[in-house]
Amino acid sequence: MSIEIRNLRKRFGGFTALHGVDLDIHDGELMALLGPSGCGKTTLLRLIAGLESADAGSIHLHGRDVTALGARHRGVGFVFQHYALFRHMNVFENIAFGLRVRPRATRPREPELRQKVERVIDLVQLGGMAQRFPDQLSGGQRQRVALARALIIEPNVLLLDEPFGALDAQVRRQLRRWLRRLHDELHVTSVFVTHDQDEALDVADRIVLLNHGRIEQIGNAQQLQDRPASSFVGRFLGEINQLPASLAEERISLGDSHWPLPAGSEVKSGAVDLCVRPYDLHWTERAGPSSFPATVTDARWLGGRYRVELDPALAGVPYVTAEWSRTQMPPRELQAGDVVHLQPARYAVFARAG
Repeated sequence: MSIEIRNLRKRFGGFTALHGVDLDIHDGELMALLGPSGCGKTTLLRLIAGLESADAGSIHLHGRDVTALGARHRGVGFVFQHYALFRHMNVFENIAFGLRVRPRATRPREPELRQKVERVIDLVQLGGMAQRFPDQLSGGQRQRVALARALIIEPNVLLLDEPFGALDAQVRRQLRRWLRRLHDELHVTSVFVTHDQDEALDVADRIVLLNHGRIEQIGNAQQLQDRPASSFVGRFLGEINQLPASLAEERISLGDSHWPLPAGSEVKSGAVDLCVRPYDLHWTERAGPSSFPATVTDARWLGGRYRVELDPALAGVPYVTAEWSRTQMPPRELQAGDVVHLQPARYAVFARAG
């Protein structure tokens, strides 16, 4: 089921949580809403769910305008961060709750209900735990119960608010891969909120990156990392080196070094930041017009790659970071004090703030 959001606005008192958001979520897509605290991602999720009402704009589910409808009438499953399980009910009854509270006319008979619940229990890999209570489960198991409870009503859309935020790192990694496999099996349109960029990059088909109630960029992991639309996107999604440069006549200048302006760049002249990921900052032994010198201050093997910190002797830039595989390293091991020449293999350019 597709989701179409147009000019969605929401205020809480004097605070504007969303500033006219436009967003299309494709049928069967797994989309992540990512951004810093207070950026509007949870507000947007709750508006889609019908748990909050919009001040302006519209929400359509598969072409149907649901803007004025409450949560019960949208056919949406919602998974909360802290599970919200009934402690006095066992796993079976927690999952069955959504079916038992339906009006009598649409409520399945007991044999059918039990069959549905048992099927979902197997789907979320909780076989043999139907009679356990929430306090007898691990955090990861409780989260699977919460997800099963959302799935049992056969929702058109599945919404998840920081679904793994209360779990430790190892369990979180396991569950997010499991969620990806489950989604590929069910193909239900899913939207999840996270502040964890690794989680979004690892699981989502596309990522919506929000900042101060506005969408900064929408795209898949590679698009957002390799072609950031703003310096905020570049900084938020992984480490990035920002080098003060100047731009004139479609040529970027950093001291005696020069590079062509990337295609599609919106900035055309003036003071700019040359932004390059550590893995795109390559080395060369010789000086040249497309490289700049830097002195090694630290080099460490991190298992699969070297992380090298260097002093580029640039005002306002205490260090730059490069990451190289073993085969990308210079033929001799780098030591503090060595001078190499750095060459950006891929980069983005943005007008310098202030």
